Amino acid sequence: MDNKQRVLAAMFQSSGYAELGKLEIDFTEHGRVLVLRGRVSSYYIKQRAQEIGKLMEGVQQIVNKLGVVVRMPLAETGRRS
Repeated sequence: MDNKQRVLAAMFQSSGYAELGKLEIDFTEHGRVLVLRGRVSSYYIKQRAQEIGKLMEGVQQIVNKLGVVVRMPLAETGRRS
């Protein structure tokens, strides 16, 4: 993990959204393009990850490849125990 990745990982971990600390972070094109990969639980958190990434100095583009996996409570899935 290079310095930019460490800095962004620390920003994600201090964001208050624990799941952001588990994302895969890549910088390409000499650090100008940030690529985010992984899964999050809502579109809001996906957007927050992108907004936090915009705070990184030198980043000109963000490729947000985060998948949103919404887990429904058992009562809403129709399953019974």
